[in-house]
Amino acid sequence: PLEGRQREFVGHIGAAGEQLLALVNDVLDLSKIEAGEMTLEQLPFAPQALLEEVVAQARVHAAHKGLALNLAAAPDLPPRLCGDPVRLKQVLSNLLGNAVKFTQTGHVTLRVQRLDDPPQDPAPVPDAASERATLCFEVEDSGIGIAPEVQARVFEAFTQADSSTTRRFGGTGLGLSIVRRLVALMGGTLALDSAPGRGSTFTVTLTLAVPAAYG
Repeated sequence: PLEGRQREFVGHIGAAGEQLLALVNDVLDLSKIEAGEMTLEQLPFAPQALLEEVVAQARVHAAHKGLALNLAAAPDLPPRLCGDPVRLKQVLSNLLGNAVKFTQTGHVTLRVQRLDDPPQDPAPVPDAASERATLCFEVEDSGIGIAPEVQARVFEAFTQADSSTTRRFGGTGLGLSIVRRLVALMGGTLALDSAPGRGSTFTVTLTLAVPAAYG
C-alpha cells in the first residue's frame, strides 16, 4: 500500500493529468469554433435536470472552499426544450467553475428565468417545435470582481484579468473565450456586470425551441 507521501504525489499527478486533459479539450473546442467546424445539435432535453446536474458538479469544488452554491430556477421553465444540451452544459459549467475559482468566501448562485420577449434574429426553430422560449441564465458570485477597463479582455483567449490573477488562481484563460463563442454560435447574448470587491454577474440569454408537445 502507498504511504502518505506517496499518496500525495499520486494525487498531484492525477490532478495535473486532469488539468492537462481539460486544457487539450479547451484548445480543441476553441480551434473547431474558430475554424467554423463546431456543429450544434438540436435535441430535446429537460432543462431542470440539466441545471441540477451542472450545479451538482460545481458544488463539489465549491464545498472544498466552504462556498454556498445555489440554484434558483423559475417554476415556469418549460419541462422540455430543444437545443444542444452538451454545449449548454459546457457554457454553464465554465461560468460556474470560473465563479467558484475566483470566489474565496461567500456564495455562487445560478439563476434561471424565462423572459417574455424573445430577442431579434433568434436561432431557427426545428420543424417539430411550435414555439420558442427565451431563457436568462445568471451566474452571480461574491468573488474578487473585475475592473471595468479589463472586462472586455477577459473574453479573449488565454487572457485573465491580469498576470497576478493567473499566478494566484491558475487556469488557462480559455473558459470565458469558449463561453463567448458558444453563446454566439447558439444565437444568444453574453453580458458581464462586475467591479473589484463586489463580485461578478455573467448573464447569458438564449432562445431555444420548445417541442410541440410541451409548448
